[in-house]
Order: sequence, then C-alpha cells, then structure tokens
Amino acid sequence: MDRRNPDGFCWPNAGQELVLKAALGSGARAVEAWRAWRRSVDIAEVDAGSFRLLPLLYRNLTSQGCDPEELGKLKGIFRQSWCRHQVGLHALAGVLRALQDAGVETIVLKGAALALLCYRDPGVRPMKDLDVLVPPARRTEADDAVQRQGWRPLAMVDPDAIAERHYSAAGGKELDIHHYLLPYDRYTGADDSLWSAAVPLEIEGVVSRALAPADQLFHVLVHGVAWNQVPQVRWVADAVTVIRSAATRLDWDRVLEQTTRRSFVPAVRSGLDYLRRTFEVDVPADVVRRLDAVQVSRGHRLEHWARQRGPFTPLGWAPLIWCGYVRTLQGTGLRPGLSGFMRSLRHQLPAQNVFTLGLLLAWKVLRAPTRQIAHLAWRTRAAAARVARTASRR
Repeated sequence: MDRRNPDGFCWPNAGQELVLKAALGSGARAVEAWRAWRRSVDIAEVDAGSFRLLPLLYRNLTSQGCDPEELGKLKGIFRQSWCRHQVGLHALAGVLRALQDAGVETIVLKGAALALLCYRDPGVRPMKDLDVLVPPARRTEADDAVQRQGWRPLAMVDPDAIAERHYSAAGGKELDIHHYLLPYDRYTGADDSLWSAAVPLEIEGVVSRALAPADQLFHVLVHGVAWNQVPQVRWVADAVTVIRSAATRLDWDRVLEQTTRRSFVPAVRSGLDYLRRTFEVDVPADVVRRLDAVQVSRGHRLEHWARQRGPFTPLGWAPLIWCGYVRTLQGTGLRPGLSGFMRSLRHQLPAQNVFTLGLLLAWKVLRAPTRQIAHLAWRTRAAAARVARTASRR
C-alpha cells in the first residue's frame, strides 16, 4: 500500500503521524512526539491536514502536564476552534428546527456528532460545514425548509439525481444535506438500518439523532480512507476516538455486517490494519480474521484503488464514477452500460467536463495501440543494442 502521502492522500506521512501520536497518546510518549514534531515544523506553515488536529493536540498536551509556555500558539488555535464550533452548532440547531417543523427526520453527521458524542468537547474537532442526513423520499421538503431559513444552494441541479446538496448562508457558513450516508452507495433501502439504530442527540434544545457507534466507525473509515483535496489524516483521530469512547459498547459484529453488506471491506480492513499497527488500537482478533476471510471482487478492489487516488488516476475521476454508477444498479436487475454511465457523469460533472472526459477517454483508447507499438519498438532496439555490444566484445 502506498504510504508516500502526496498532498490529499489519506495515509499520514511521518510528520502527520507525529502530530497524531502527540494528540492521541499519553504520558512521555505523547510529549516526546510533540517536541519531535515541533522541532521539524513551523506551526505557521503546517499543512492543512495537520492544522485540523491542533485543537485536539492542545487539549491532550494540557492533560499531560505540558508547560503552558510551550503551548501558546496552540491555545489560541483551540480557542478559535471552540468559538467557531459554537457558531456552527447554533446554525445547525436552526437547520434541525426547520427540518423538524417540516416533518423531516434527521441524523447529524460527521463533525458536530463526533465532537458532542465522542470527543465530548466542541473545541477539539473543527468542522468546516454542517452535515445532516435526511430520508431520500423527503429531499424536496428538506430543500424547501432550509431555503426558507436563508440557505442557498450552491449549484442548480436536479435534487433527485444527486446524493447530497450543498448550501451556503451569510457569514460563510456551509451546509450539506445528505440524502444517503455515502454518495457513491445510493440505492433504495441502503440506509434503512442506520435510521433504526441511530442514537439521540440534542443541540440547543432541538432533538435529532446521530449514528450508532458501530455505524459511526464504519462511516469514519469509509469516508476517511479516500483521497481528499485536504489531506484526510484526521480520520485516524476520529476512528481512534470513536473506538475509545464506545469501549465495550462498540458492536463489532455490526461494523462487520455494515462493511460486508455494503461491500467496503478493503477500506475498512486497511483502515483498521493501519490503526492496529501504528497506534496500537485494540481491534478484536476475530474481527481481523473475519475481514481477511472475505473474498473481495475485482470491481471493489478497483473502487478501493480509485478512491485512494481520486483524480490522480490515468483516467481522472472516471474509474470512481464508474464504480459509483455500478453501485446504484444494486437490486435493480439492470446491467451497467455506457449510456447509463454517461447519464451518471452528466449528473456529477459540469457539461464541459463531461465533454473533456469523453475526449480523454477516446484519446486513451486510440493511443493505446500506438503506445504498445512504440514500447515494442523500444524493446526491439534495446535488444538489438545488447546483441551489438556482445558482438563487439568478441
């Protein structure tokens, strides 16, 4: 597995692992990791993925008894994160209240739910936007409700054709209304079990729900072990914190059930393997054995490969969009085809990008034989050169 961590890839590099060990560790090992990282990095120039971990790093180091003078900059970053989170929670409460008044059920996802239920400290888990899951059948009512609250959609698209919709509001606030937990795994009934197992969550007097611990861990791993424009290293902190906060309440059988039913074994298996080896997370041996025993199809191996590389594949996003398109056909009895794939592209990319991708695909197909001929010619020339050198020595 590639651990070189080019920008945006999901596996932490050496410097990011030091931050994670300092933020998640205890005693002398955490302090030693912090000092080793501080010697090698200027906080003012830290990468975006590591910067997201600094509020958690501050809280952990203060609990380890670090000299406050060492943590001056971290304290300011933590306070800023805490203030922003309070503003975000207030906005989220307004969204939840509007959806509740419209009769739309909700599940709070990602940062807000993790901060309140797992980290139990709003300041340590920054969140860039607000994330709320609604039933797919109520997407129209949800869209009307949030727009009445002043949220404006960022793109004019057909709500029935997408897995989530993005909004903005005054003050730079951003909101994602999700119709499915995973945008690349959307089909009728995909999330039914999540709703039945969800746990209560109250924000400023508004009662909503959050994912059960096992579903939260599944979501963190699948969402985290993937390419992102900002390095996705905080999935490690999220996963470790979910496991620690749930402790014996974590239903590992449910994690396995969700993973195998939804065919995300490679992502969950590689994520848990990384946590066990690098952060000594206690993952039951039986869970590891059962994941290793699952036979993964070629298509799902391709999907895992594409999700870790995002646009940095020979065909850009096309392999991942193809895999997502194939997933939408589950339970329909339909076979994947080029026309359906192109329709999927039109829903996910602007028209000019679809045209560009079509040209790219045609160019790749037409160029492949030429490249093979050129490669064969190069090998022939190289072989002839070797024969000539051998003859000259004689």
